[in-house]
Amino acid sequence: MARYFPYVIVDRLPNTSKTRQAAEKAGAEIVQMSLRFWPRDLARRLRNQFNYRHELAEMSDDEISRYLSSKIEEIPIQEFVAGMSASDISRHSAAEERETYDSNQSTLF
Repeated sequence: MARYFPYVIVDRLPNTSKTRQAAEKAGAEIVQMSLRFWPRDLARRLRNQFNYRHELAEMSDDEISRYLSSKIEEIPIQEFVAGMSASDISRHSAAEERETYDSNQSTLF
């Protein structure tokens, strides 16, 4: 029987080893969203462990930026903001979220 390792996706790890030790004890791998292209890292781990193929695993930094931006544009934001008023919704857009994502990513590196 194949052994499957869970993945723990976190924003960023504290400077202590406690989280890493807990993950190791559980047989889990940690993926940090604070890393610039963590979706590619996760795609590569899934490919290596399960032979799961996703185009993200092979993309360059430039390609992945465009890919993620296009996918963010496709997100049906209205499904997530169903309880908000129209004026609240009009203040937010996928493009604004993408700009925020891009600027946050550039400050990490």
